Amino acid sequence: MKIIPLHLHGGGRLCVHGPLSARRILLLLSRDQFLRDDALMARLTAAFGSDDLAIVRYESEVAVTTRLIYRPAFERLPLFLRQLAQATLLLAYPTRWRHFVPAFRRRQGEIDYRVRALRELVAWLGPDKEIIVLGRSAGARVASLVADELRFHRLICLAYPFEHPQEGPNPARYAHLAALQTPCLILQGVRDTYGSNPVATRYPSVRARSSSGSTPTTTTC
Repeated sequence: MKIIPLHLHGGGRLCVHGPLSARRILLLLSRDQFLRDDALMARLTAAFGSDDLAIVRYESEVAVTTRLIYRPAFERLPLFLRQLAQATLLLAYPTRWRHFVPAFRRRQGEIDYRVRALRELVAWLGPDKEIIVLGRSAGARVASLVADELRFHRLICLAYPFEHPQEGPNPARYAHLAALQTPCLILQGVRDTYGSNPVATRYPSVRARSSSGSTPTTTTC
């Protein structure tokens, strides 16, 4: 695996498997709790790796910093002590001290911020690439917003966040799916609190596209 630091909007890095010069790229975008996706992303990399396909996982600056200060042993500590231990570790990385600022972390998590970062990343990868995006949760939402604009070859959404369980329906999360032209597959868990089975009957924009045989399609698992 090759690690490539990024100096684009949002910073962060790429974890690259295979030749980045390959024409076909599988771009992996994790959910907010990206550490929980590590095992899944490793399995996907092993399953799809080939000489003519580069597998690229994007991680934001906040994600990279979180990795630096995360220790599994901290999980057994009370919240206050865990945060204190992580803050102490962070002091060893002066270039990342803005991670102490809650507004900075919140900003990197906002959808418009992540959309801009994705646009710049795709431009950096090159206009001649055939990009297939596999997005998990928030990563899928961000990718779906610009899939047509950036001309993704395919879009696969794992556990699309249709509805925040504490906020209720929000058309900003799913209304744009009705007009999506990029071939798209959405995979939902039957007990997913962000959009459980049957998704098609709860979200008319998805139902309309699925019933016509066009994209996006929704499947449950």
